[in-house]
Amino acid sequence: MKKICLVLVFFFCLPGLIWAKESKIKPGVVLTKENYKNYLTDLKSLLPAPTFTAYTKGLEQGWITMPIKEKQNYPAPKGWKEANANSIGKCKTGPNNTLTGWVAGLPFYPNPQTGLELGWNAYRRCMHPDDLDMPITDFLLFNKNGKMERSFRWTLYKKRWVGRVDQEPLGEVPGNKGVLNSKESIVITKPLDVKGFCMVRIKYEDIEREDENFSFIPAIRRIRRLTGADVTDPLLGSDCIPDDFEVWRQKISPKMTFKILEEKDVLVPRFYGYDEGLQDISRDSYIKGSCFQMEWEIRPCWLLEITMTDPDYAYARRVIYVDKEDGACTLWYGDNYDRKGRLFRATLLTPNLFNFKNRLKGNCGFHYFNCLTEHSTLMDMRAFDLTGTKVSGEKFTIKALLKEAR
Repeated sequence: MKKICLVLVFFFCLPGLIWAKESKIKPGVVLTKENYKNYLTDLKSLLPAPTFTAYTKGLEQGWITMPIKEKQNYPAPKGWKEANANSIGKCKTGPNNTLTGWVAGLPFYPNPQTGLELGWNAYRRCMHPDDLDMPITDFLLFNKNGKMERSFRWTLYKKRWVGRVDQEPLGEVPGNKGVLNSKESIVITKPLDVKGFCMVRIKYEDIEREDENFSFIPAIRRIRRLTGADVTDPLLGSDCIPDDFEVWRQKISPKMTFKILEEKDVLVPRFYGYDEGLQDISRDSYIKGSCFQMEWEIRPCWLLEITMTDPDYAYARRVIYVDKEDGACTLWYGDNYDRKGRLFRATLLTPNLFNFKNRLKGNCGFHYFNCLTEHSTLMDMRAFDLTGTKVSGEKFTIKALLKEAR
């Protein structure tokens, strides 16, 4: 009889237990300065710790609100969708984190079985077209009180040499023979004191071959070849290092281990989609204090831990949040821990404006956050072209970049 009573109590209480665990944060809720404290427990569960700190502060200060929307469907672009399908069953990982059998798309779509397989999906993810021309990117540096201290603007170019799916030549650039992965360059165009600063990064396919990085420093009028340690230095006093671009730009190497920590629902910024062109919205309407004003949705993610066994690397480990459903392997967050085990820097993808359905143009950005000082850098990328603008090889030479800066 006692056992029967316990069973009856359990079943009568079960609905209440489920209700108690159900999140208060759901579509239709708008978090504001007045009500956000009622949602703190759920916010803490749904957000990485650095984003929780930064955006609850934004709510407390009245800089932002957080409207919660229904989860959307984010299909991969056509070329990536076909490449993903063609990769199924053809790719394998090997010793020293190597990958074989890959041609294009996500190598282990749709269900990676190990941390390394998920790591390779994240490394090969779809974040931009094969040729990327981003004419206006502003870096905005904020102190912990939300006051902007400094800004600078750059132009960015990037071109893939392998895994091309949306622009001719498809597959691999003729003559490459598996040598180059990609090239990327930036040139600062304002303000005057840093105008003309350039950086070129040449990434190789061979994961055991060190990438080449060069910069032109206007103050000394010299080209400098950067070492591996230099790519973990903050850019021009910001909270961003080149290896944190797009949440995780670091090259996979044999000196890494990968582990899937868990799968969980995460609150992420929502892509804004417009069927007929992109609305022209001023920066003042979506950058508030040191936060982005965005809409949010709850999406399932993998939490992938990447441990760096190289003692000279700036971070001991990273935890990146990988979308499980969107077909492009979007990375939403990256939490980076220093060699002392402290949560050091964090990155948040902030797709505040993006014509996702037509894939014509977009405005998006990243929020870089120093967890030790609460200093923020907001990267505001404006009106970049997704239609297939060709990027010539000269865009990856210091000479051409300096000419552009003038």
